[in-house]
Amino acid sequence: MNPIDSCGVQPLYLAATISESHVVKRLNAGADMFKQTQERMSVLHIAARARQPNIVALFCSRLAGLGAQGQIAFVDQQNKEGETALHYACRSGRPETVQALLEAGADPTILDSGSHSPFGACAQFEAEEQLWTSHRRRGNTYLLHAAGILVNDHERPFFDPPHRNGYCTQRDTEHDTVRLDLIL
Repeated sequence: MNPIDSCGVQPLYLAATISESHVVKRLNAGADMFKQTQERMSVLHIAARARQPNIVALFCSRLAGLGAQGQIAFVDQQNKEGETALHYACRSGRPETVQALLEAGADPTILDSGSHSPFGACAQFEAEEQLWTSHRRRGNTYLLHAAGILVNDHERPFFDPPHRNGYCTQRDTEHDTVRLDLIL
């Protein structure tokens, strides 16, 4: 139930970038949320990077059975660059993701290989935002719905905002807003 590719990516990681319902289906079918890619990316890294706060919270809610030490060890896993899911959450500008990880016990003092703290990753928000908007400027017709899984993957999942008709919904602004002030 846990097929992987040559990089250690399994279908659950792809689902974690785009859909809560796909994640639940994969988990109910026996997918192992504790496996990592060869770059030591966990499902929390991937969902946080993909700006999926509900998926991060879903994974965190399934950690209760691990006990405090196991839960914190999972939440604070570092990838090959020393980054935790909290680094990606802070860089994403999504306070809901940051809050879910902190409530699950994430340590905000862990430094990555460049000696950056998770909150220092907020300074990288502009560069991250460019990755999210670059496909719109390029006018790509081939767009990714699941992306950003590998550490050096500079693509992000495609989000096609609905055509504006004078109404603004939460879905319309989901990827256009950031609240770094709430994170800091």
